[in-house]
Amino acid sequence: MTRPMSREKRKAAFMKKAEEMFTELEEWYDQNPEASFEEIERQARQARRKMMGPGLGIVVNGRDVGKTEEAPPCPACGQALSFKGYRPKTIYGLEGETELERAYYVCDVCDAQTFFPPG
Repeated sequence: MTRPMSREKRKAAFMKKAEEMFTELEEWYDQNPEASFEEIERQARQARRKMMGPGLGIVVNGRDVGKTEEAPPCPACGQALSFKGYRPKTIYGLEGETELERAYYVCDVCDAQTFFPPG
């Protein structure tokens, strides 16, 4: 999964997905040269969803995944939470499916009180 990265790296990763979409459409059109505009548009919608889900994942996961320098306090007892790694969450959006990743914290004092930022 993607960790925070510069805007230039996010852009390059996103553009790679867009290039893959373009190649897929070109190859489909090569195989279907008599396709109507409506058929091309239908194929483009499918290709866009395949591209946009992961593309949005790059934009979101490439910025802030919720890990902080200092452990956040437990909302219940105030003790510092322990970082337990990253947890994925699958999102089914209008523009496609993607996995968002967030830092996952657990309180060692409050019997499994958890914190999964940001919201």
